[in-house]
Amino acid sequence: MEILPFRLFDLADELIVNIIEHLHDDLATLRALALCSRRLQSLSEPLLYRRRFLRIPSSVDRLLQTTNQRPPRAECIHDLEVRCQLSRSANDGFASLPLLLEQATNLRSLTLESPFCNSRALGAKRQQYAGEQDGVFALFHRAAAAEPLLAQSPILPFQHLRSVELHLTGSNSRYCMFLYSRAGLFLSPTLHELTLSCAKFFDVSFEPSTEGGSDIVLGKEGTTPLKRLTMIECDITSLRALACILALPKALEFLHIGENCHHRFEPAGGTSLCSQHPVDFFDRALACQQHSLEELVYEVPFYDPSPPHYSCRSSQGFRNFRKLHTVTCTGLRCPAFEEALWGGDRRAPQPPLRTLKIGWQVSESETPQWFADDDGASFISFFRSLIVALPGLRDLQLTCRPSGSTNWLEEPQRTSSLEAFALELRSKGVLFRLYEKGYSSCYPPYLYNETPGKDELMYASDERGFTRDQAESGGADDADSDES
Repeated sequence: MEILPFRLFDLADELIVNIIEHLHDDLATLRALALCSRRLQSLSEPLLYRRRFLRIPSSVDRLLQTTNQRPPRAECIHDLEVRCQLSRSANDGFASLPLLLEQATNLRSLTLESPFCNSRALGAKRQQYAGEQDGVFALFHRAAAAEPLLAQSPILPFQHLRSVELHLTGSNSRYCMFLYSRAGLFLSPTLHELTLSCAKFFDVSFEPSTEGGSDIVLGKEGTTPLKRLTMIECDITSLRALACILALPKALEFLHIGENCHHRFEPAGGTSLCSQHPVDFFDRALACQQHSLEELVYEVPFYDPSPPHYSCRSSQGFRNFRKLHTVTCTGLRCPAFEEALWGGDRRAPQPPLRTLKIGWQVSESETPQWFADDDGASFISFFRSLIVALPGLRDLQLTCRPSGSTNWLEEPQRTSSLEAFALELRSKGVLFRLYEKGYSSCYPPYLYNETPGKDELMYASDERGFTRDQAESGGADDADSDES
């Protein structure tokens, strides 16, 4: 019996697609395969266009031309990253991006990065990028208001979008101004994850009377499916805007509020919200998601001059957050936030907090009071009261960022007290870890090809103990002196 040679085209399309799926990481082979025949082109292009990464601004125009030649290509785009770098071309920008996004009807994930984010450069190019961002926000506004543009397309944009990450810029500022025309971003009927950086919010950000038009925000409280909201290096000038943002999701699970912590050349105007308005911060803003919030990250400036600190004792704090299991506070220049962790009526039910992460900067002027003394007595008292108030706590992580030549483990008494208290926590089932903040030449938001510094473990209450020779020698010298 003669055995006929195997031919790829004898297989059904479903089997060929299954073979092509194994090439999802090999774009060069996919491109070559698409050039072999019309049949292979139609079968390989959905995978070839599924994820597009654009680094050169002119690539947006070329991709738009390609999708115009064959419209089904735009429908294949699921993940689009536009991380532009500066170019000398006068036409480079976001001008073609709204047209491309409107054609990508199956888009699931979108990342936009302006080349002027984290940049102090000014000029016509920056204003061009800032102005062309409005076309992208107009698509979000249409999607939120359910208004198709019948003159061009009867289909609403972003109907399958699940994740958005925006690193944009202002025309004459590092902040992207969020006025009412851009509020539609928070009203997306499909978005589950949203990351913003360098955004500036005002009282009028959600008031249509300032710009005209219908109120798309009114009556939308608790309707959006957003689960994760991350705001990095943002300037929220009022708690009213923050409360409006947090009132929209139906059940937010993760919240990251990052104030302007790293950009000293252009300070924000609304820093230390919790310190200045603690009751409104907890009872008006965060309380909107107290029924569902599981993890909270709050970043405040290390270097900001101490604002007036108001008490949080009249606030409910975290007591009504029934699902909150992880809290991270970086900066710790906010006594009101500390009070919210254990303040108020001890007889009232406490949140099921299991992980607490605290970061601070060590210097003569900015070290927290509970870590300022040499023997560590305030440190022990501070966290001992915390453990009593949070009986469910199982993981305590402290991250220190040294300032200059400051060595916060140079005092032998402090080292010994730290180790003794860590062993006490261990006996209660609490894992205690002490880190030193890793150095990085970049600062948030971390853009393309930028990485944060890696934190170095200094001490762990498990078998590892001190992990630095200096700390170990300090502890050993102190032990020898006690024996003598």
